[in-house]
Amino acid sequence: MGIRVPENFNWPYFSSNIQEFWNRWHMSLSFWVRDYVFTNLGRQLFRTRLRARPGVIAATGYFATFLVVGAWHGLSPNFLVWGAYHGLLVTATHFYKASLPDR
Repeated sequence: MGIRVPENFNWPYFSSNIQEFWNRWHMSLSFWVRDYVFTNLGRQLFRTRLRARPGVIAATGYFATFLVVGAWHGLSPNFLVWGAYHGLLVTATHFYKASLPDR
């Protein structure tokens, strides 16, 4: 029929950390929120006084992005808490990886 469906899952359970998991899980949703929420929010925050604190911008972006993902699944407290939890996990992984010495 000429319809090409993009790959949406890439073995997410074989990921080594939560960031890699989200890069492999539900890829169409992950790419959409990355492009339209995370990136745009980061650009807006870099125009404020927070530009001197990129870690705060990243943390805010991750947290807000996963709140949107939680809300996308359903506007109930359970999904919003789930989104906040995953936002915190991804943020913690980001800061952990940033604290490691360069190889």
